[in-house]
Amino acid sequence: MKILHIISNLEAGGAETMLYRLIRNGDRQRFHHCVISLKQAGTLGPEIAALDVPVIPLRINGFAQALTGLMRFFRTLRKFKPDLVVGWMVHGNFFSWLARCFHHKTPIVWNIRQALYSMSYESQLTARFIHFCAGQSSKTSAILYNSKVGAEHHEALGYDASKRQVIANGFDLDVLKPSATARTALRRELELSEDAFIIGLVGRYHPMKDLPNLIRAAGIVSTSGKEAHCVLIGKNIDANNAELTRLIEQEGLSGRVHLLGERRDIPERVPGFDVSVCCSYTESFPNVVGEAMACGVPVIGTDVGETAEIIGGTGVVIPARDSKALADAIIKLMDMPQAERHALGQSARQRIQQSYELNHIVRRYESLYESVVEKKTA
Repeated sequence: MKILHIISNLEAGGAETMLYRLIRNGDRQRFHHCVISLKQAGTLGPEIAALDVPVIPLRINGFAQALTGLMRFFRTLRKFKPDLVVGWMVHGNFFSWLARCFHHKTPIVWNIRQALYSMSYESQLTARFIHFCAGQSSKTSAILYNSKVGAEHHEALGYDASKRQVIANGFDLDVLKPSATARTALRRELELSEDAFIIGLVGRYHPMKDLPNLIRAAGIVSTSGKEAHCVLIGKNIDANNAELTRLIEQEGLSGRVHLLGERRDIPERVPGFDVSVCCSYTESFPNVVGEAMACGVPVIGTDVGETAEIIGGTGVVIPARDSKALADAIIKLMDMPQAERHALGQSARQRIQQSYELNHIVRRYESLYESVVEKKTA
């Protein structure tokens, strides 16, 4: 079966990472994939290509490149002749609809990986695509969501509820796992003492991730007399971010907040955290929560999207945009005996193993793909 995936870009975001994992851990004897990135090949493009999967970057960075990109898009369709087209996120979904306009017999599946708490969080162009796709959603064979919240939000806008399929994100427990050496390695890299308490956050610098919330909470923790360090990892989270560094200075946290930027060694770094934080004010299914839990690290997460469901009783769930609640949760875990905190982390990993193990999730995707194509050819 030939499957064409269409995605906005191949940077190391949640949807892009899930696409990579799906291909890497899937049955590549039965399923032959091709990936179109509407922009560049990005960070994950070479990794997907290394799996002997064609990666076609359209390089559409604006209207000036649209015509050239569209020509390449239709050439790829003609050459690959997919049995199924899968759109990832709103722009990928739009292009999958476009593919169906010219290849009526090819079924399409949409993969929606966001919640819509407010359309004001979206650009005007993206909002138009979201509304347009709502009107075309009945033409899909299935609409895949990674959270019930995301499904409910989109269906409230008119997305066809009869097409709903919810499949959570999956996590590779052979890659994401506790490490006996990670704690020492991370503290040695940062020139910190072995007993330094580290609050970790992984995610790109974006308003919805609400990093200022964590910085303010860390300020509250510091003024309470507690000594902790924050380690922030992600795109544009580095010393060149004037807005972030200014806030750190305002809170008196210079030397206490470490900005590591975008890194590819996340599985080696996260197990070195004492606690991981996801303080977003909008999410669907945050990968960073499951990744930290798989590494045996307790998580503090805001009550958005599926976060509370993922964490269960293995961490702390707090309201979004509440720095005092976040600070209180951090202090609670700091005051917890290390053995108790370690046991909480072990419970977190067990929860991922039971409910979100990657190979099980991949099988669910592949079963859906097969059923869609079989139904179309029946």
